[in-house]
Amino acid sequence: MSNKTKKFSRRNFMRSGALVAAALTAPRDILALCQEKSSLGKTSDETAPIRLGLASYTFRNFTRAQLIGFMKQLNVFALNAKDVQDHLPVNSQGEAAALADYAAAGIKLHAAGAIYFAKDEDADIRAKFEYCKRAAIPVIVAGDPAPETLPRIEKFVKEYDIRVAIHNHGPEDKLWPSPLDVLKTVKHMDSRIGCCIDVGHAVRAGADIVQAIHEAGPRLLNVHMKALTSFQNKESQVAVGDGIIPVRRMFEALVAIQYPGFVDLEYEIHPDDPLPGAIESFAYMRGVVAGLGYRRESWPLRTASFTMVACRRVQALVGQHQSLDRFAAENMRVDDFIDVGFADMAIPDRFRVNDYSGSVLALIEAAGLIGPYSAFKAALG
Repeated sequence: MSNKTKKFSRRNFMRSGALVAAALTAPRDILALCQEKSSLGKTSDETAPIRLGLASYTFRNFTRAQLIGFMKQLNVFALNAKDVQDHLPVNSQGEAAALADYAAAGIKLHAAGAIYFAKDEDADIRAKFEYCKRAAIPVIVAGDPAPETLPRIEKFVKEYDIRVAIHNHGPEDKLWPSPLDVLKTVKHMDSRIGCCIDVGHAVRAGADIVQAIHEAGPRLLNVHMKALTSFQNKESQVAVGDGIIPVRRMFEALVAIQYPGFVDLEYEIHPDDPLPGAIESFAYMRGVVAGLGYRRESWPLRTASFTMVACRRVQALVGQHQSLDRFAAENMRVDDFIDVGFADMAIPDRFRVNDYSGSVLALIEAAGLIGPYSAFKAALG
């Protein structure tokens, strides 16, 4: 049997199983969603209380055209762009071409970075603010600006009304190992200067990530999402959901402080093949948001996808083999929403039936990676 035939057979087998499981357990009003269309023209990631985006550095080994293709497959249209490859060139002509491509694909840029402020000079700093102004980017993620440079940067923040989020880089960073170090330094500066919490680097620097979010409050301007299996090992990065980052409690903290920005996946491992890990990470994060209770009244459907309840009263998510930071008995009270949003994608070979989570997770993993069956597609138009 050819690889193509095997892939098709496995995909359709898992699709059928997931749809049968969902259909048998979903309430009537949820199934009725398949007949609805969203008229808001926004993805659910943009309208959910936790807004998910992508750091273009995840696809640093790929061109802009490839990046756009990957984002469409991920159903992510919010981008934190970096001048890597041709993602967002610093020269005005190249930048204009990139912006045209992103606009044509429906992709919006909400941040740029990391951008490094190596010189304490007006001309150098102004060039970086002009770069973001041309792209209508509201947040600069700043990599390692020296403390003595911050007053000059603050001057441009006021002039351009562009926020600056200082990025922490873990224990190896002599300036900003933790977001708490950033907050101590900028607390008396313009409120548009704050921090970009890099989750993986922050926990390696000893920060309690939930506490750091609460302490940052309105000065939290961007989040770079990573997952680790060890808070002491930089090389232990995995897909979100496979590590020990308390994602649910993190998201609860972001909701509690009414964080208005984006949680941008920065998946730094497997640079030549990051898509499977990115798929798994977004599926997990979307599942956590749904598990927090944000349903269709506050989280509209995408035009080309639908949401279904599967395995009612069992809260299980892609790549998760533990309860969501609580005892299993508590999680049993929460309905599990499965986001089916990756149309016509084959299940990557790295996903297997989860030996320790049982058949329920196998169906949920499949449902998180495949598109709706053709009958549902027809209903959606």
